[in-house]
Amino acid sequence: MPGDQPRPDGFTWDERFGWWRDAEWDEVDEAYEIEVWARAPGGWVVQVDDWDEETGLAAVVHMTYVQEQSLFGRYEEPAGEPPYLNHRPYDLMSEGEVPGDQLTDVRSVRRDVDLPGRRVS
Repeated sequence: MPGDQPRPDGFTWDERFGWWRDAEWDEVDEAYEIEVWARAPGGWVVQVDDWDEETGLAAVVHMTYVQEQSLFGRYEEPAGEPPYLNHRPYDLMSEGEVPGDQLTDVRSVRRDVDLPGRRVS
């Protein structure tokens, strides 16, 4: 449960997502995702998936084959995989945790998501 935050009407607390409630699609005006990208030690471009405030660690993913969706230039990183991340050869991804204070050039982008029966314009 959060400290002194009052419970918003109709919401329940979820340890992973915070305040949470189900909504009908007609109640939703817009939907979007925020992607966070950064440079990890050594200059590799990673997507930041999570941040642990207690430990200061960032869960990151290096995606060999989809770097073009990052906010950095396609070939603006060293060759190969970051040696401090766990490489998964079956999907060409590496993942792991790095100290958040070692991430540099942090950038974010909003990506709109289609809602059922409505397209993003």
